[in-house]
Amino acid sequence: AIDLLDGLYLKPVNIVYSRYKLANKKQEVGQTIDSFLQDLRALAKPCSFTVPESDVHYEEEYIRDAFIAGLSSQYIRQKLLEENVLSLSAAFEKARTLESAQHHNLSY
Repeated sequence: AIDLLDGLYLKPVNIVYSRYKLANKKQEVGQTIDSFLQDLRALAKPCSFTVPESDVHYEEEYIRDAFIAGLSSQYIRQKLLEENVLSLSAAFEKARTLESAQHHNLSY
């Protein structure tokens, strides 16, 4: 009965559109690195990044790529792109540190 109701009332997820929204999300003016990453994680939920019939998940890599591409600071993006290997958590920590340094530099 619940499956029947779900089929009638739940809108199916459009994975292509969900991934498009994630890939094109840009950091808004004045938006913190923390808030931007939270937005990306929320957009990634309906994207279904698991390879069928395996346990391989690409969600973290895809969010990392969208995070770097969507940053409003060219300087922070450049610093992250200089890394040969970079996890999402490392990208986030480095971006947060650089953002903080930029804000402290502006206040002097």
